[in-house]
Amino acid sequence: MNGRDCDLFLYFKNLIFRGFKALQGFVDELIMIIENIMQDSEQPCFEKFDIKEFKERLKKEANDKSLQKYVDRLIDYSDNNWRTIQYDNFQRMTNGIMP
Repeated sequence: MNGRDCDLFLYFKNLIFRGFKALQGFVDELIMIIENIMQDSEQPCFEKFDIKEFKERLKKEANDKSLQKYVDRLIDYSDNNWRTIQYDNFQRMTNGIMP
């Protein structure tokens, strides 16, 4: 995306914000679906799944300003994160996708 100050990066940040904004209207439905799936599931992914933490991550009650700050923190945390770098390397090596 040619760096954090380019138009593509700002567009990316805007898309992430808009995605969270769209999710805000469906948090209760998502939680209900997950709770139904968890009820009789023996899947290991649900053993330590914290529904309250998940709900908090979706920021249902956040206003635009606090939601933007949250999105910025998520992006800042993932930028130059070891896991992100390793995933980019994996994509480059297996699929020829350059970060």
